[in-house]
Amino acid sequence: MNFTTSDIARITGGTLTGPGDIIVSDLVTDSRQVNFTENAAFIAIRGINHDGHKFIDALFKRGLRVFIVERLPAKVDYYPDVAFIVTENTIDALQLLAAAKRTFFKSTVIAVTGSAGKTIVKEWLADLLGRTSPVIRSPKSYNSQVGVPLSVWKLDDKFKFGIFEAGISFPGEMEKLQRVIDPDIGIITNIGDAHNENFHDHETKAREKLKLFLNASIIIFCRDYSLVSKLIFSDQNLREKNLVDWSFQNPDAKIFVKKRQLDNGHTGLEINYKNTLSDFEIPFSDRASVENAITATSACLAIGMNPSDIKDGLAELI
Repeated sequence: MNFTTSDIARITGGTLTGPGDIIVSDLVTDSRQVNFTENAAFIAIRGINHDGHKFIDALFKRGLRVFIVERLPAKVDYYPDVAFIVTENTIDALQLLAAAKRTFFKSTVIAVTGSAGKTIVKEWLADLLGRTSPVIRSPKSYNSQVGVPLSVWKLDDKFKFGIFEAGISFPGEMEKLQRVIDPDIGIITNIGDAHNENFHDHETKAREKLKLFLNASIIIFCRDYSLVSKLIFSDQNLREKNLVDWSFQNPDAKIFVKKRQLDNGHTGLEINYKNTLSDFEIPFSDRASVENAITATSACLAIGMNPSDIKDGLAELI
């Protein structure tokens, strides 16, 4: 789904100056990464130490013809046949565009959050699901207010799954990311000390992260993390969803796991899901990697992936 410059102005509530029929299929925020200009729009973001508006002239000379800005250039007449969409806040505009793109994607969207392990769970889950289905994932650790919408913008109907990670540093940020990703399946890894400085305590931070799952139908989490479990089971909205919890300790969890150390330094896992036992082997023994692999495996089982395909994929994780 591509948008015209008129569509972009309407979606963002911006004011269009210039042609309204230019097709936009790509969004860029870093002038250094503009490798092609046809059908691309540059979003001029202002930060503490940078201002994307300073690069408009250079990008125009390189052929770019669509700019989403917070102010027009002083000599706008110097830019013939260029569409400028003036918005109050270009980061908000980026998020609104990605959220609009998300509404056209009818396959499954998965979001991963937590204090640690987000990126590796996203990567491993994408590798596992990608064995049998086309998958798009957020690149690297694109989990910010800018990185998330840039990732979601890449959604396309040729993919069966979209997998994105979401990170927050301040209260109020997750509601914005929720509107962009609007995941069908939510995964939370754990709650630790990362970015603690802007939250009163771990519970406050956990509540913020769980807002990502407002409309999700499935939530995957480790029941052994008591804070996460308590908040999910006590929330009227969250507890009514399909909760796929995994545990080393509680056999009442949806997924009960027994692990054993193998002689080759790998870890063997016996996983009981829906009264069916499956044996897996992962090429790791450290706690974090084992937990991340189980979380990714739990998601695959909840989605309905064949255990034999999961087993083959786990053996190849790096």
